[in-house]
Amino acid sequence: MKSFGFLSALCAAVLMQSCLVCSAAENYSGKIRIENAQIVHGQTNVSVPVTIDENSGISGIMAKFSLSDKLSLSAVDTSQSTVKGDIGIFDHINVESNALIWSTQSTENTVQTGNFINLDVNISENAYPGVYDISFASIGSRTMATNSDIESLNIDWVNGSVTINGNADDIAAASLIGDLDNDGEITSYDALLVLQTVTELNDMDIYGKITADSDFDGAVTSYDALSLLQYSTGIISSFSDAVSVGINPDDSGNVVNRSYYKDKNGSSIRVSYTEF
Repeated sequence: MKSFGFLSALCAAVLMQSCLVCSAAENYSGKIRIENAQIVHGQTNVSVPVTIDENSGISGIMAKFSLSDKLSLSAVDTSQSTVKGDIGIFDHINVESNALIWSTQSTENTVQTGNFINLDVNISENAYPGVYDISFASIGSRTMATNSDIESLNIDWVNGSVTINGNADDIAAASLIGDLDNDGEITSYDALLVLQTVTELNDMDIYGKITADSDFDGAVTSYDALSLLQYSTGIISSFSDAVSVGINPDDSGNVVNRSYYKDKNGSSIRVSYTEF
């Protein structure tokens, strides 16, 4: 009987805790979101909106942003902001530290929604096609929102990203199929790099994935690692003779068309990004 009572109490406690978690998760005073932006490979600047939604009343916002090492903040554009309150102003914008402070400058909260700011973001010239994160940093200390009573609000902070899509220009890839470390040879080390990618011990950019995909099935698998190992030991003398094979890298909406031939002496591959 005691066991049943203890079990009942435990279940009740777990249920109560679950309800509290659910309530806390849904009890937001607003949602502040870094939107997702998309650009074409080679573009060096993009405007990333930060928006406010589901606003039940905000008087002040302090925000610090964290950007991927291929991205840098060049400016904060407030000219299109629709969330200013009656006389809201930006008290502080520091591009070097990726931080800002904004307040309504009144005793009232604003419940306006829409565009808060636009982040002007520079993209490194050596950034490959892929997804690069922009996120809120130090939530609760350097990133927070308050009401007119200077009370900290429970805000749903939503991170965003910049996606770099392949462009429509042909790209000549100097490396050999399978030569992941670009030393001019296909060795067991290249096979190891592929296997590490398959087991998620490391990650590859799109060019690495193209180079690693020896069977042209549009994916990097353990079979590719095995093929490279067999080639490096002389068990096989060539890979697939497939030509003009298309894959969709990183769900970016662009197809990679590859014209390819590889023999024992080696040859370069040609890669072209073709937009749908």
